[in-house]
Amino acid sequence: MWRNFHGPNAGYVLELYDRYRKDPNTVDAATRAYFDRWTPPVDGAPPAPTIATGKIVGVVELAHSIRAFGHLAARVDPLGSPPLGDPVRLPWPEARAVGGALAGVVLHVDRFGNLITSIRAGALAALGAEAAVRVGGRTLRVVSTYGDLRPHAAGALVGSEGRLEIAVREGSAAAQLRARRGTPVVVSRSTSRRAGSTTAPGRPGPGRATRSTVRASRRNR
Repeated sequence: MWRNFHGPNAGYVLELYDRYRKDPNTVDAATRAYFDRWTPPVDGAPPAPTIATGKIVGVVELAHSIRAFGHLAARVDPLGSPPLGDPVRLPWPEARAVGGALAGVVLHVDRFGNLITSIRAGALAALGAEAAVRVGGRTLRVVSTYGDLRPHAAGALVGSEGRLEIAVREGSAAAQLRARRGTPVVVSRSTSRRAGSTTAPGRPGPGRATRSTVRASRRNR
């Protein structure tokens, strides 16, 4: 009988037996009758049985799979649709080099109207800081943050996903540029430092003269 107890169960039985020895009335009648004819082994609790850990893990994984996907195999769809098969990961379109430029497409339009493209930040960096982005018939500058754009102005920047994004400050790039998923996007080295005047007021972009520089130029004439 003792071999059926191990771990916490064996400790609990020994605790009950200790209470029985001090005062038999502290345990119920059935336990008292058992302890009247039972003596614990001298070497204490029996060794714990060997547990097949691999089998336990397998059972847990099976139970998890049944909870997560069992309804698909059970075909509980009242319309009788066939069960879904294994998911297929579709390939993302990647940007490609075309004559010294990068040609990509809009992959996704988020809920703010920002255009997430297939052009990655690493490929964009190879074109330098003066890269120009062509999309929807417009040429845009690359800025660092949304705050670098004038209100309702469009520009390009690297988003949190490490991809080139087209955005309009306080507006929708998708609506303003009439772009959607699949719209072509081309990035090239800018041939003009004035391409896409998108910088915010008070933040002169490259090639834009400030009032102070104009006055200084007049004084020097």
